[in-house]
Amino acid sequence: GELEKAGAKLVDLDFSEFDEAHRFYLEAGILQIELGAFLERELPEWLDSLDEIIAGRVRDKAATTAREYITTLDRRAALIARAAPRLAGVDVVATPGAPITPPPLDEIEGDVEAYIRLNRPTSRATNPVNILDLCAIAFPVGKDKIGMPTSLQFIAPNGADEALLAAALAA
Repeated sequence: GELEKAGAKLVDLDFSEFDEAHRFYLEAGILQIELGAFLERELPEWLDSLDEIIAGRVRDKAATTAREYITTLDRRAALIARAAPRLAGVDVVATPGAPITPPPLDEIEGDVEAYIRLNRPTSRATNPVNILDLCAIAFPVGKDKIGMPTSLQFIAPNGADEALLAAALAA
């Protein structure tokens, strides 16, 4: 509302690929495959020091074949191609930076299932940006009901970094 009062023109945007990209991120494991390959090649001594949750995810994807990986990259490229036209004529897409209040660490410490259950919604706004090869910036805008900082995220097409920064500075 404040942005609209300041002159921003708000439009509804059908961006169903954003939801699809989040599901893709959760199932595809590109990050885990690439992180595992990087660490094995560049920093093998770090493998034993990974957090158990991350280490488990890297191990789960270690047996991915080249064919599976290439197929996954092809699926991602197709999703990127379908999503790109959605941003035509839009300067930025505005979303919450994080849709939930982060939980206190003592609520999830040592509880892998609780961590995973809470991590998914907290990364809901950022993972699709990476999968869809977009650029984004988040900036503080206030506090939530319990006093934790909240943010607004602006998303723009890949390569629109300068326009994205200008929009964020204007906001």
